[in-house]
Amino acid sequence: MIWIFASSGLFLSGSDAFARQQDNPVPVSIPAGADQVDLSGHLKILKDADHIRTIEQVVSAPVSEEFLPAGPGVPHLGLTDAAVWVFFAFEGRLPDGWVLHAGWPYQATVRLRQLRENPGEKVLGRSPGNRTFAAWAFADEKTGSWTIYARFVSQGVLILPMKLYTDAAFLSYQRATATGYGIYYGIILAMALYNLFLFFSLRDRAYLYYVAYMFCVLLYFFGLNGLTLEYLFVGRRALDTRMTLFFLSLVFITAGVFTRYFLETRKNAPRMDVIIRSLIVLGTVLAGLSFLLRFSLLTTFFSILGTATPFILITAAILVWRKGFGPARYYLLAWSIYAAGTLVFALTYSGVISFTAIGFHSYQIGSAAEAVLLSFALADRIRTLRREREEAVGNERRAMDLAFTDALTGLHNSRFFRAHIGPEIQKAENLGQPLSLLMLDVDDFKQFNDQYGHIQGDQVLTRLGDTIRAHVRETDLACRYGGEEFAVIMPGLGEAMAMEVAERIRLAFGQHPVVPRPGLKIHVTVSIGVAQYEAGFMPQDLLECADRAMYRAKAAGKNTVRMWNA
Repeated sequence: MIWIFASSGLFLSGSDAFARQQDNPVPVSIPAGADQVDLSGHLKILKDADHIRTIEQVVSAPVSEEFLPAGPGVPHLGLTDAAVWVFFAFEGRLPDGWVLHAGWPYQATVRLRQLRENPGEKVLGRSPGNRTFAAWAFADEKTGSWTIYARFVSQGVLILPMKLYTDAAFLSYQRATATGYGIYYGIILAMALYNLFLFFSLRDRAYLYYVAYMFCVLLYFFGLNGLTLEYLFVGRRALDTRMTLFFLSLVFITAGVFTRYFLETRKNAPRMDVIIRSLIVLGTVLAGLSFLLRFSLLTTFFSILGTATPFILITAAILVWRKGFGPARYYLLAWSIYAAGTLVFALTYSGVISFTAIGFHSYQIGSAAEAVLLSFALADRIRTLRREREEAVGNERRAMDLAFTDALTGLHNSRFFRAHIGPEIQKAENLGQPLSLLMLDVDDFKQFNDQYGHIQGDQVLTRLGDTIRAHVRETDLACRYGGEEFAVIMPGLGEAMAMEVAERIRLAFGQHPVVPRPGLKIHVTVSIGVAQYEAGFMPQDLLECADRAMYRAKAAGKNTVRMWNA
């Protein structure tokens, strides 16, 4: 990944004094009906390593003879701090309504009409960010053609896409560029604001770190696209350059912080966590050095770290995804697309592949895709964490149910009874409502169990549990108290209504005989005691009253219901 920041001065000249040095340049002509002309293949270049050449020198021998053809594509000078002179010949009269445009890095333009109307005179041109340049033009009186010179000075990689546009075509180009920037910055801003809203709603720091990362990316591309120089640091090119590097260092820092929190690398990938923390530290160091070191040295450091960062984070995502963290797949896809865009951008910048607008902006395109996919990753992370929490709550509830459920009958067990009898009494006392307790015991169960076996005995207990469940309310708490004893806590019911419920249970249970073996039917019965809570009762008091009532029912001949105070 390469970052370039350049300054430029532009000079145009035409004169038969230097026509001799143009033995082989291909003159530029404008085809009929054309609204733009690419100057690639028409340019010659001269490097001035010591920055000492003047316009008078480069148009005259022997310096003019040092120009070399730039080749068929967009000139790519690589990493250089030399002054670079460019010239091309224009066939015929410089037309009205056309501009010369140097597409990168400064979007510099000059009108051909101004040059034609001021031959041999200094013409000042302007470009976004208050970048000024000087221009000169001289006509060749013998041929009527012109020769145009441009001088560029770069602090990094220098690429020179140059075109001629009609005013209308250049306006369309500017509109397309502005639209592209608008779409990109709109996506980043929308993602940042949306996730900021989610942060305030959910209070999950992952959203806040994402917003911080998007904000720093926004600032960095403001600088890379020249918008900070145009609107914030107007005319202060050196400050703008270093601020852009400072913004890039913030991108490294916030990307690392977001990644550590989102992927939980400290738990899921401890070794990668150490590397990512080192990335954050290096980003912090570079943030301070952005205003201290030479730019060429800073460019090297940032290029190395910028190239390594996507692959470090991709590796972390792969490791965490393999451990079963589903949202890492969106994170992995986001950074893979970003890395692909970065790679195309770096190859374009390094001259390995030809310069194109798509290649040049692939870094930014990948960044926009990354912003959207990381937002998806956050949404998936929330769903995953919510599902995990729900599963944990469900597991806890199931564990609680198992701890408080009788395995044979499916009713609550004695542990549940002891845990809830006290709170139910307290609730009844606070609300001033009645509370009744039923105690049930299967008649002659021991003899039945001894004679017919435990399996038949368990069936009796299961049937009694089903009968109780069928005749009590959802708010009643039916429990197997122990052995063949059952208890039902009945909030809101007085003893009279509790007696009615107990009687229905007794009748329903006794109506259906048990068949311990083929041809043998036995009617098993149940005795039930009923007690109502009275002021001052402790849980044990209410339990003892219901228990006494149940034993009174057995003493009265079994298969009956008795009240404790009857």
